[in-house]
Amino acid sequence: MFRAKEFFIAFLLVAMVGTAYAEANSEKETEAGDKPPMVISSVRELSATSIGDKITYSKSFTVFISNMSKKQLLDLAKGCFKAVMPDKSERKVSVIDAVLAQGKLKPDENRSSFVEFSTDDDSIYKAVAVKYQMVCQ
Repeated sequence: MFRAKEFFIAFLLVAMVGTAYAEANSEKETEAGDKPPMVISSVRELSATSIGDKITYSKSFTVFISNMSKKQLLDLAKGCFKAVMPDKSERKVSVIDAVLAQGKLKPDENRSSFVEFSTDDDSIYKAVAVKYQMVCQ
């Protein structure tokens, strides 16, 4: 379940880190004012589902995404979230809350919800972070 206290603390963290990041990296902004979004993720739950002999392993994260651009809208429907593994490989999202899958973030706007990744083996339990790709491949 989503807890108000954790959300509030995470939101404050996003605001503080986002402000520091924006100030420290303002020279990296392109002429169009385009910057990649900032994503903060924390492990929410590890689970496994069995149906007969088949087991599916899942790891879910609470995700906070912030549009760091000064001018551009971030269209969440065009991008995708991916789990990052220790070897820098990536896994596709299995379940995503609609809050993170649709709509557009205005400059300096934030959203928070959850994403989940699933595999046929327990390797997904080793995922270390969640990243956002602005153009899904």
